[in-house]
Amino acid sequence: DNQSEPKKINITRCKLGTGKLTSVPDINDPGDIPTPSQLKNYPFNGHNYNIHTRLVATLDDGLGPEVITNAAGTKAVFLEEQHITVIRKNPVTPLYLDMSNTETDRYNQDGLPNNIVTTIESTRFVDSTTGIPHDTGFIKLDVFFATAVDFRIGDILIMKSSDNQSSFSDFSDYEVRAEVIAVPSQHQPPNMIMPGVSGNAYELIIFSVSDGALNSDETWSVTLEQKKPLFEFKFPRFSYRYKYVDGEYSCYAPWSEIAFLPGNFDYLPKQAYNLGMTNNLRSLTLKNYIVEDSLRPRDVVEVDILYKESNSPLVYTVKTIKPNDGDLIWPDTSLDPYERGRLEIESEMIHTVVPSNQLLRPWDNVPRYAKSQEITGNRLVYGNYKQNYNIVSGGKEIRPNLDVSLISGDNEDGLGEKSIKTMRNYQLGIVYGDEYGRETPVLTDPVTGAIKVDIEDSTKVNKLQVKINSTSPDWAKTWKFYIKETSNEYYNLAMDRWYDAKDDCVWLSFPSAERNKVDEETFLILKKQHDNSTALEE
Repeated sequence: DNQSEPKKINITRCKLGTGKLTSVPDINDPGDIPTPSQLKNYPFNGHNYNIHTRLVATLDDGLGPEVITNAAGTKAVFLEEQHITVIRKNPVTPLYLDMSNTETDRYNQDGLPNNIVTTIESTRFVDSTTGIPHDTGFIKLDVFFATAVDFRIGDILIMKSSDNQSSFSDFSDYEVRAEVIAVPSQHQPPNMIMPGVSGNAYELIIFSVSDGALNSDETWSVTLEQKKPLFEFKFPRFSYRYKYVDGEYSCYAPWSEIAFLPGNFDYLPKQAYNLGMTNNLRSLTLKNYIVEDSLRPRDVVEVDILYKESNSPLVYTVKTIKPNDGDLIWPDTSLDPYERGRLEIESEMIHTVVPSNQLLRPWDNVPRYAKSQEITGNRLVYGNYKQNYNIVSGGKEIRPNLDVSLISGDNEDGLGEKSIKTMRNYQLGIVYGDEYGRETPVLTDPVTGAIKVDIEDSTKVNKLQVKINSTSPDWAKTWKFYIKETSNEYYNLAMDRWYDAKDDCVWLSFPSAERNKVDEETFLILKKQHDNSTALEE
């Protein structure tokens, strides 16, 4: 009509959604919501100009078409523009990843998730009479842990004498392996209670004890034996997309953060591998793919969970979720209005490959309005159309103005945390989107959108704070930030050792696997002191 969004209707479903069941045409009457069985034989009455058409979709193939209602099921959803446009909305919020390095979430006595490590005091795993280790006949033993723990029946525990262990992180050559077969009666994770207080003990079956175990009471360090991690050598991301009632697939939602949990730094110079950079992810739950009703079109009949690795452009479908898959996977918002869906990833099994051109589809290139349309070659063609926006507000052209600043905090625990890299120049830009996801190019200002992060901040946890000082276009409904790091390519090298060259120079030794990272023109920057974690600021 050359006035608004191009539209399409499904005549069959619109007929089903038109008319009334009651004698009085009250569009707000709950009785005017037919059941799927009633809808199958619903007579179309063309004289229903006073009753707005209801939204009809097939959410369950076994039931057939049904009238879509609000979350409470008390009122029909009436047909709106967003239900009949050719362009369909895509989700605008990313998935939330709930990650853990244990198979299921485990908690310490402070209620914080952790990799359970505790101690057993004054315990021997050697028969006091014979001096033979308790590894014959699966000996049972009652133990009391020094701290409150979240061990459960069926858990496999590995132990090492505290005298033979320099740190709680080293269980590679454990001395005792056992299974938990009974826990204190009051043990209800994650509400842990000190088992020693009530006198209740954990009961273990001893599977094996090393030959070097002493025939005396010792203090043992204990941890949960971990199963093989998920995505051990991969950097995966997850996203999702909608499937609508007529078979249209939306564009992708923004990709999630990397599903990756590193281990402790463990570098072997002979192999040139940092074993700490293998993925220790053992429990992964995807959340927030069923957004609130006001943001999710109600004629969405399926949600595809998507998977992508960092070194490949291929996108895979992990699972297709339907409304009848259950309350937690596809929640009933009438029962729990704050539930947004949760899917546990239990293996690396993935399904079909999504066509590669979908990754390059940030939005549907449907014109805003057009004077003509035609079907030719099984394609929809528009003529005399308009598709772009002017970046104006109140009739005036907008020039983006960004206020970018660096926020730095102390790294008190000394552990690696998310942080902007130092010795980099960053350029930030903004992209505006309309109600249906159409986007502008990246808009930036070479002065206000740029910032340099110096090496003096390398010991801190850094992040960028951005404020938009310019007005937004009149038509904009969403916006994104884009960030570009404009420095040259760089590599990290872990030095093996150094030698004094006795001519005021120094020889640096790197593993041969790093050879292609260095040439005669390479400039080397020392990030920290040798053999410790003290950062160098110049």
